[in-house]
Amino acid sequence: MGYPDFEFWYHRFRLGKLDFDYDRCEDPVPKTLMDMPVNLMRKITENLNPYEQCYLRSMNHDMKNFADSFPTVFESICVEANDSLIRWKLNRNDFECTEVDDGCTFTKPKCLNTDTSDETIAQKFNNIVTRKYEECHVKKSLEYLTPLFKAPKL
Repeated sequence: MGYPDFEFWYHRFRLGKLDFDYDRCEDPVPKTLMDMPVNLMRKITENLNPYEQCYLRSMNHDMKNFADSFPTVFESICVEANDSLIRWKLNRNDFECTEVDDGCTFTKPKCLNTDTSDETIAQKFNNIVTRKYEECHVKKSLEYLTPLFKAPKL
């Protein structure tokens, strides 16, 4: 039994409808995200930044195919690394992951979806967000860089 069937029967039983002889062939076919018109999907996804486009690709096979139909949005990427820092510039956006005593700090542009309630005045002015993580700076950097390099037609 697939999830849609499970969900149907669960809600039916929850409402006290215990008829096992119910014929589902008369029910309307459930809509999925991929039933949306292509022009509407394109309108929704046309302004995604490279990271959002990479995450869209990872949702499911159909979304991957849809995201792959767009041209790659990289104008340029430059990566610089040393023992305690990994810095990269992607399409004029600066990212930096710096090693600190018990983890790392990661600075990224505000254009990526983030909760910015604890940002400083300097961060608001510079349009950046800095967070501290317990992970190694290399691991945190690769979390952002790896999906970019998996993009098709790079």
